[in-house]
Amino acid sequence: MNHALAFAEASVPAPWCVFGVKLKPFSIGHRVLLDLTQSPLVNGGVVLDADVLIALRICSRTYERGIESLNHLTAMERVWQWRFVAFCAFNKEKARSELGFFRKYINDATHYKPPVWCKSGTVDNNPTLPDTILLVSALLSKFYLTDSDVMNMPYKRAVMLYYAKLYTDGAVQFRDPKHEAMFQEIKEKQKVIRNELSRFPNTN
Repeated sequence: MNHALAFAEASVPAPWCVFGVKLKPFSIGHRVLLDLTQSPLVNGGVVLDADVLIALRICSRTYERGIESLNHLTAMERVWQWRFVAFCAFNKEKARSELGFFRKYINDATHYKPPVWCKSGTVDNNPTLPDTILLVSALLSKFYLTDSDVMNMPYKRAVMLYYAKLYTDGAVQFRDPKHEAMFQEIKEKQKVIRNELSRFPNTN
């Protein structure tokens, strides 16, 4: 995948619907609120029905409305919560499947690695993913964006912009798909040479 297509897909994420709830593109703000609520969906641990309900409220809203939802539940939302608990109790296999989709929705964003090489002397060095505070700091300081712009930005797009800035600073370079086969060939040749050299005794 070339970097233009990767950026386009990061900017316009595919729609997600989990447990019948239409989710917003996973954003930096969603990650911040999930961290705030110590959600096991991002921090690990046993996931309870209550954890899923809170995460659904967060991820189906903008960052600002997500904050509001943590402090106030409408009557309709309270009814839906009871229905959700009943659904999970009587449809355990389906609930497990939906939870798997929910995890994938989050992990696809938070574990996303853009198509770049880090300039560290090797051709196959994978980029290290920035943590949330680095992303927010970089976007606020390097781009003309408001807090709301940053918090509601799709997570993948934020990561792409972060690495685009590193690219302009000369720290990374975007991979060219045309060169992937060449890099792989070089690695294979290096492996053959190492194997051949290992056959000779070490004279040191």
